[in-house]
Amino acid sequence: DTGDLAGIVLHGEVAGTRGTGALLWLSVRPSSRRRGVGRALLGAATGALRSGGARIVVAEVADSPEHQGLLALLRARGFVREGSVPDFYREGVALTLWVFRPG
Repeated sequence: DTGDLAGIVLHGEVAGTRGTGALLWLSVRPSSRRRGVGRALLGAATGALRSGGARIVVAEVADSPEHQGLLALLRARGFVREGSVPDFYREGVALTLWVFRPG
């Protein structure tokens, strides 16, 4: 039972790096979307990573229709698309690399 769980975010340090954090997963329950939950979760994750010494935060996201909300959120919160790998997930769906540099 997830009770009142509205969303979840997973983040951590990237092994073998100094000061690189990763946004590993961010998901918001459909009934809780467009209510600031994703923004709050992303802010908490980047804040925790920054407090832990992260100089950059990376996120790898499929460039697919079902991820357009997350991609819009990343852009709105200061993440910049740094690159992509075409056809990574399946034909026509690239892996995109997003980077946030905390101030």
